[in-house]
Amino acid sequence: LRTRYAREQIYTSISCILVSVNPFKPVPIYSAEYIDLYRTAQDVHSLDPHVYGVTADAFRNLVHKHRCQAILISGESGAGKTETTKFVLLYISSILKSDEGLGDKIL
Repeated sequence: LRTRYAREQIYTSISCILVSVNPFKPVPIYSAEYIDLYRTAQDVHSLDPHVYGVTADAFRNLVHKHRCQAILISGESGAGKTETTKFVLLYISSILKSDEGLGDKIL
């Protein structure tokens, strides 16, 4: 984790678990381009670990496999739980905006 953190790679994936280290500074990995990268990927596990990858995987399982999904975000105070939740919601809202009628289909 220290090596990845030093390279500003704040995410590490262990199976379907994503481990994140708070960088305590803005990092340029949450843009619309990243959302599109994970949205269009055939296999999000082939990309670098990212909160968008976990969210994309859960979203696909919800929509295409009709399986209920949950994303658990936990950590100590100041670990970045609120910010991570915002990124999950940003990804989902972006997907819903890009695919007209998908929101109605899910609800």
